[in-house]
Amino acid sequence: MNGWLLAGATASGLASGAHLLCIPGGARCYRAMGAGERRARAVERGEILPHLVTLGIAAVLAGWAAYALSRAGALPRLPLLHPVLFVVTAIYLLRAAALPLLFIVMTDRSPRS
Repeated sequence: MNGWLLAGATASGLASGAHLLCIPGGARCYRAMGAGERRARAVERGEILPHLVTLGIAAVLAGWAAYALSRAGALPRLPLLHPVLFVVTAIYLLRAAALPLLFIVMTDRSPRS
């Protein structure tokens, strides 16, 4: 089994779980995870949209973990395995490269705020 794929699956799985923990954790947890003040206030008002978005993100991350596990041989082969892993890798790399810009543009999510 490929250790890098297992590490990626673990990281994606942990990120998925962290998103799920925000839902019962409430606004304080959303703030700690960097969701932004606007999203945290929506949770405080009892809006359901932040929770639905969080569930969606958690599902996508869990799916990405499953694809990594599939390629590593820990799960049966999933459809479109290589194209999906290519896109997932591109998304993660672009997000990492854009992180400094995101801190400038999204000031309510910055470690400086």
